[in-house]
Amino acid sequence: MRVVDVTSFFSDTCGGIKTYYRAKAHVLPARGVECHFVVPGETRVDEPFAGGTLHRLPGPRLAGSPYRAFGGCSPLRTVLGDLRPDVVEVGTHYLLPMLVRRALKGVSPAPRVVGFYHADYPETYVAPAVRLAPDCVARGAVSLAWAYCRSQHAQYDATLAASRFVARSLDAQGVPRVHWVGLGVDTETFHPGAAAPRDSSSAPLVVYAGRLAPEKGFDLILEAWDTIHRGTGAQLLVIGDGPLAPALAAFAATRADVEWRGYVDLAADVAAALAGADVVLAPGEHESFSLATAEALACATPVVGADRGGNAELIDLSGGGLTFRSGRAATLAAGVVGLLGLPAHTRRELGEAGRAHVLRALTWEHVATRLCQVYESVRTSDKR
Repeated sequence: MRVVDVTSFFSDTCGGIKTYYRAKAHVLPARGVECHFVVPGETRVDEPFAGGTLHRLPGPRLAGSPYRAFGGCSPLRTVLGDLRPDVVEVGTHYLLPMLVRRALKGVSPAPRVVGFYHADYPETYVAPAVRLAPDCVARGAVSLAWAYCRSQHAQYDATLAASRFVARSLDAQGVPRVHWVGLGVDTETFHPGAAAPRDSSSAPLVVYAGRLAPEKGFDLILEAWDTIHRGTGAQLLVIGDGPLAPALAAFAATRADVEWRGYVDLAADVAAALAGADVVLAPGEHESFSLATAEALACATPVVGADRGGNAELIDLSGGGLTFRSGRAATLAAGVVGLLGLPAHTRRELGEAGRAHVLRALTWEHVATRLCQVYESVRTSDKR
């Protein structure tokens, strides 16, 4: 079976979709799936990507973003026509579905098309953008966003969800043919032994690894940190980049207890930081999954995360941490201070519970099994 993933949300300096694609290209070929990934780039390039092939098509950079858009339909039509996939997986659901449909005209036999719901855009982007508008306007804007979401996903043979929370939300909004497949963790890279040696007498280490953006709740960390430091003496290590980078740079410049490493591409380096932490922060309330949380759990490190979305689901199902009232810096601070105040053996038990859950359900092999079941189901189905 040949599967082609197409998305606009791929960047060499952002982790989510790139991590998913890299994992697929690593585990799916052993199951007889040939993996190709089509993304916008600066120039036309075909390059090896784990066990698959990454096809970059020329496209303009999106202002204020690490991403690019596809430059037009013709290059996409050419590459899809050459590849003749069995299944096309769409990872961006704004204008890209229309472009993919146009590009697939004339491709025979016609491939099945599925969509992965990577971002909960009605709640993550639209709702915050209109929160200061009158209630009727805000509700109308979110309702229109969901209507658009339904219209896009109704054209797919299946919609894939990264968490049960998202699957339930999509079902409730009338999106058809929703399948929970989840996302996974490379447990050979992310494990407790990945930690670099630390002085046992050193201050507690708190880590955030992810995009520095309001939708990730990173602004809450900046607001809560001084309270956390006063209550625990902890050090903060931040890994990532994004629009709040200038605010973080100014914040860290006046605090010896804050270190910012920027974007880190090597998974082993991220694993070393997560495994060496005493607690990992996951403040985003709109996560469709949260790879950073799952990776921290795989490292047996307790997580303090928002009580909504994918973070809450991972923490609640695993028992690998504590949740705080989302959107509230004071409750984030209280959660971290409370967790670090627990006896060391209790924190170890939380970490062990988190890793056990990942090994039970969230390895990439588990995800590969569920993905292949959906791909095979839509490929052999005679009707939607």
